Amino acid sequence: MDPADCPPFPGARSEFEPPRGRVRSAYNSEAMRTLALLLVLLLVGSSVNVAQQSRPGAPSKAKAQRKSAARSASIMNAAEEPHHRKLLDNAKTRVFVVELQPGESSEFHRHEIDFVAVALSRVIAENETEKTVRVELSPGEIQVVKTPLTHRITNRAEAPYRVLHVEVKEGFHPAAIVCGMGKKLCPSEVGDLTDPRAQFTINRVFETDTMRVTEMTVGPGATTPTHQNAHQTLRVPMTEANLEISRDEEVSKVLLKPGEVAWVEPGVTGKIANSGQAEARWYEIEFK
Repeated sequence: MDPADCPPFPGARSEFEPPRGRVRSAYNSEAMRTLALLLVLLLVGSSVNVAQQSRPGAPSKAKAQRKSAARSASIMNAAEEPHHRKLLDNAKTRVFVVELQPGESSEFHRHEIDFVAVALSRVIAENETEKTVRVELSPGEIQVVKTPLTHRITNRAEAPYRVLHVEVKEGFHPAAIVCGMGKKLCPSEVGDLTDPRAQFTINRVFETDTMRVTEMTVGPGATTPTHQNAHQTLRVPMTEANLEISRDEEVSKVLLKPGEVAWVEPGVTGKIANSGQAEARWYEIEFK
């Protein structure tokens, strides 16, 4: 600390005033003047040290640590952050849609469960942790986020920010990637593009020991092959999808919209037809 920043020590003087009386004449000597100057310097030095120790607002290291710990404890969990709207919560996952208006910021909050972020809109945002980084995503892009994470998001786009957070309660394990994400290519299946009724693609994005993510794209009037859900599955639409789901002799009609999700139990065998007038695209996130 610069001594100039410290308040004057109580009782300090700008001049050294010798005591009056019989010793006054002694201060006329050079030696006594030097002694007096040294005494003044000692007094001033002592006043600075005392001021540094007792000055209000100069926190000790322990106090700073307590303050930091209190601030961390006051940061809310993601589930409590007001811009996180919960859509689903079960033993495998918890799903939130996060929405911010242009220029709006979330509160500082913490994530304690690994999650997959799916952009529902064009994302141009600032992600503030210990430093601030710019994030840009196109609709349908996916990010896998490891936790713990404490951050705040600010929407820098001119349109609303909409991102789906799909928590993986059993965790995301980079060492256990089966395919995708820089490992070997995942399998895919493409229908007959010359036949409007068979125009579909089934593209596995990545797979780990705990989850599998597949992108489904079905043209208008087209139908997927018959398949069986081996695991509990979260269906995440990226476009509005008018679907007809056939299971044995039963056909059910489902309308899915971006920002909504559907939960499918394992063991269901059937095929999916797009009864709409536009291409339907969605993700199927399987939890092993």
